[in-house]
Amino acid sequence: MLNSCKVRLANRAVLVISLVCLWNCPTLAIVQAADVVSYLPKHTLGYAVVKNIGEADQKISKLASLFNPNLPSPLVLAKSITGLSQGIDLAGDAAFAYRGNPAVPADPIPLVLLPIIDYETFASGIGADTTGEICRVRLAEVDLLFARQGEFALVMNVEHRNMMRHVLAMQPEANLGSFTDWVANNDISIIVSRYGLAHIARFGLSLETTAEEETFVEDDFDEIVINENLTQHDSWPLVEFARRNFRRVGIGLSLDDASNARLRWKGELLSPLQNIEESDISPQQRLVGYRARAYAMAGGGELPARAGEMLAEFMTSLSVHDAQQQGRAEFTREDWADERKSWDLALADIREVSLLMVPPAEGEPLLSTFFARLTVEDSAEYLASLKQSYELANDLTERSTSEIKMLYDLDPAAIGDVEGLSIKSDLDKATGDQNVEIWQAMLTACLGSEHTLAIHCSPVDKEHVFIGLQSKDKLLEFIEGFTEGKTGLATEATVQKTLDLIAPEVPYVQLVNPQGLVDVTSSWMKTLLVLGMTPQLPLYPSAPPIALTLASDQLGWQGEVVFPEESVKGLAGFVAELKKIFGQ
Repeated sequence: MLNSCKVRLANRAVLVISLVCLWNCPTLAIVQAADVVSYLPKHTLGYAVVKNIGEADQKISKLASLFNPNLPSPLVLAKSITGLSQGIDLAGDAAFAYRGNPAVPADPIPLVLLPIIDYETFASGIGADTTGEICRVRLAEVDLLFARQGEFALVMNVEHRNMMRHVLAMQPEANLGSFTDWVANNDISIIVSRYGLAHIARFGLSLETTAEEETFVEDDFDEIVINENLTQHDSWPLVEFARRNFRRVGIGLSLDDASNARLRWKGELLSPLQNIEESDISPQQRLVGYRARAYAMAGGGELPARAGEMLAEFMTSLSVHDAQQQGRAEFTREDWADERKSWDLALADIREVSLLMVPPAEGEPLLSTFFARLTVEDSAEYLASLKQSYELANDLTERSTSEIKMLYDLDPAAIGDVEGLSIKSDLDKATGDQNVEIWQAMLTACLGSEHTLAIHCSPVDKEHVFIGLQSKDKLLEFIEGFTEGKTGLATEATVQKTLDLIAPEVPYVQLVNPQGLVDVTSSWMKTLLVLGMTPQLPLYPSAPPIALTLASDQLGWQGEVVFPEESVKGLAGFVAELKKIFGQ
């Protein structure tokens, strides 16, 4: 137990030291980011790349001050904790990483690379060996190892001296691969390798060791062999899905001089994509069909290649993970094959998706505010496939031992002048909770007095299927906007401010309006009145929407969450009002 505590304390110390460099800014040359990564050892689980420490400190401080003006500068705080100051290159790049530990797989090995202007000055300031040899230094009340690695200072825990020698003996080798340009455009980048994804799937995010933890074996990442005591029920479904499909994944943050923020992500697929074509439709054109109105979410576009196939795989894995809860613990391999087929049928041939969510009117069922337009190869064939999907789902539900049997009635239905498909499920019949007052009140709020989930599907033309919940009339209003080519939303000034921050070739753009989301949330929170609660959210200030983008190239998928400066300020103001209402 004592040794475990020492390991955790040392890991935290190395992490604290890394705070000195976890603030950066854009416009630095690509080679600098690649240089620091080139010193990382093989079998690195994951790493953070940070650029231009000093300038980034100013930007992060400016952003943080919107939410709390009394927060100290991150760089000043990190220096005060670690004592590191002299000799560090504040215009340089840095990295913090975890390397796999062959001796104790559950305890990865942390290491930090700090950019140094003059190593002798740096070493003198902390009492280290000025020649750059490995030496032991007490810092932040913990003993750590320091050594020179090119233009960097390498920091590791004292128990990893042998690994440190190995890292110092390595020849620099570029490790970013297809992430090179992506990292160069980020201020902070966090990248997890497939090896790291396997580690998280097995051990979670905890860095603490317990005697009961088992080891696992990797064979060059082509296939991860987890010991037989670990089943899919023990792993994290999302992480396991990523490990099976991506070579590496990354999250990045970028701030420009105007405090527009971008939270970026990227995944490099194991199998390259084929026939990727650049979009010739602008983000503004993708909003044609949306009328000017209050909204929480609007937009869409082309889906990445293999999106339907991979989503079907992920949804199936979630069912497997929750098999016990869903009464499917006794399902056979054939049963799970049918589960996967049901998702494949529902997601087959969908090329584009456009979504709309609006705040509900007073007394309106909460689920009547969701709409979608699907672009498919053939709308009639797609509806037949969707019908087959729900029939198969009904069959799987009947095979389960769950007491809740959510079955769907599938019938032709006229939606306007078009014959479509009506999919309905009686929640009272499915759950048998007619005598539970709270549950009944929530069903009424969400679904209406009949307590029936209704999905209306209308094949308006050969390539488009429109879908709405609960209300045929509201679905027809949604369809009307597209058939008449409404441009109200696309030409709104606040929307244009957000679109100006998005690359014109991005094939998928989803706008998220915080003000509308708060209105939707407030409507949902009113259902809590049946519990004797009266929550009340403050009004959200008018601001440009947040944009979610999605794109793909031959190597994988990537996207951004774009926060215009005014949206960041609006969020800060809303948080301040929440603090006044609900306390600090």
